[in-house]
Amino acid sequence: MSTQTAAVSWGTSSPSIRVYTSNGSTISERCYDGSKGWYTGAFKQPGENASATSWLNGSTIHIRVYATTGSQTTEWCWDGEGWYKGAYTG
Repeated sequence: MSTQTAAVSWGTSSPSIRVYTSNGSTISERCYDGSKGWYTGAFKQPGENASATSWLNGSTIHIRVYATTGSQTTEWCWDGEGWYKGAYTG
């Protein structure tokens, strides 16, 4: 079994990093926020493969994780208030 990983980052003087890793059936999140070091994030969803993108709008980070199982892809969204299922499916 291989591990599949995607990562996003933002910030300059104190960067934040999110790493999304699939163990073959579930995608989980590891987070780095400057002086906090590495910790386990809230994201945990089914998926064999992960891809991710992020952007800042002012001081708000927006993250999209695309979780694929077989031929089905589900979008998961973070806009600062918690994870929710997005509109994209493929």
